[in-house]
Amino acid sequence: MTMLKHLLIALILLTGAWSAPTLPPGFKATIVVENINAATALTIAPDGRIFFAEQTGAIRVAKDGRLLEAPAIDLSAKLDTWWERGLVGITLHPDFPRTPYLFAVYVAKDPYTHHVVSRFTVVGDMLDAASELILIEGDDQSTLGGFQPAGHQGGPICVGQDGMLYIGLGEQTAGEPSQSLKTLQGKILRVRQDGSIPEDNPFYDQAKGKYRSIYAIGIRNPFGLTVESRSGRLLETEVGASAFEEINDIVAGANYGWPGAEGMSDNDRFTNPLHAYPPAIGRSICGAMFYP
Repeated sequence: MTMLKHLLIALILLTGAWSAPTLPPGFKATIVVENINAATALTIAPDGRIFFAEQTGAIRVAKDGRLLEAPAIDLSAKLDTWWERGLVGITLHPDFPRTPYLFAVYVAKDPYTHHVVSRFTVVGDMLDAASELILIEGDDQSTLGGFQPAGHQGGPICVGQDGMLYIGLGEQTAGEPSQSLKTLQGKILRVRQDGSIPEDNPFYDQAKGKYRSIYAIGIRNPFGLTVESRSGRLLETEVGASAFEEINDIVAGANYGWPGAEGMSDNDRFTNPLHAYPPAIGRSICGAMFYP
């Protein structure tokens, strides 16, 4: 079976009415939690607890088959939640709970609307709000344009086999920022777990300051990042405009083409998707994981 066949394309979070998804042979769907409010991401602890993010700011915990009443943390006071903004990504440290960190991506409203990547310490079933360590802050979204600037926020985050954090940010419907080394929008970023920037990042010598965190460019609207455990391979799922949804094999310094290309391209400047499919098959590829 190819690696692509091991990739599960749908991350299912129940937000109301249940309809059974189409699954590969041998898989079944089970309801764990119902009536979730605008779920955006989830991460599963080794002990089976499910931490999931609600766009409006709460990180909730499902434990032993039930949803805990109190949120692990509520970030709503910090957030701009208009359109696709809000709490958009979370992941646990791969050595959790021995290293009790949860990493989060959210869109803050002060002093201007911008992305924030933070690290929190997990204490029991709660996140210690006072432990927040801001690792990197994004750009003022009001300066970057877009036909709907509150759209295309991205937010997936994961820890690679190299121990680095990888973060996907969308281009807020502006297109051209995806090709610029002077903004974090439309990129895959790579930073250490303390927020410092590795000197071997591919654009380290071309970019300045926080923009040295850029790892790959030409990204439109990333919704998933997942690492294949044996090889360390990093794959991203990307929502397209009107032609193709994409699965991209993310490598250092690659340009995935947006806004100059969507789906497959004959431009040798661009790295083509590993897989792309048209709207006739489905819309808005929203997550992925590798099956062991």
